[in-house]
Amino acid sequence: MSADRFPRPVVCAWCGNRHRAIVPIDPGATPTQGDACAASVYQVTEEMLRRSPDLPELAPGEWFAQGHYGSSAYDCRLFHFVRNPPTAPADPVCDNCVGERLVAGDLQPIEGHYPW
Repeated sequence: MSADRFPRPVVCAWCGNRHRAIVPIDPGATPTQGDACAASVYQVTEEMLRRSPDLPELAPGEWFAQGHYGSSAYDCRLFHFVRNPPTAPADPVCDNCVGERLVAGDLQPIEGHYPW
């Protein structure tokens, strides 16, 4: 990863908070050693579904959040927006913002699936 694309400290695309150690507000989250700002939000494309046909929960045009390696709470987890989807992709998004959307009921975990 280049320092130009991922400068430190990392700044969340949604809330603008700089990288910090936070306690996840999702009661089901298990914190790991990460930088707490390593999730991405995307809209599903046909190509994504072709590459990962075992994701029946997602359809083209729907939105999802993906916790990447380095996320303190959501490392390698995938979530589907079931309410209040975003209007634009976001990267990176902090664990606190993902947790807030989970607690609000906007995101739902997709169990048993990992990023493609």
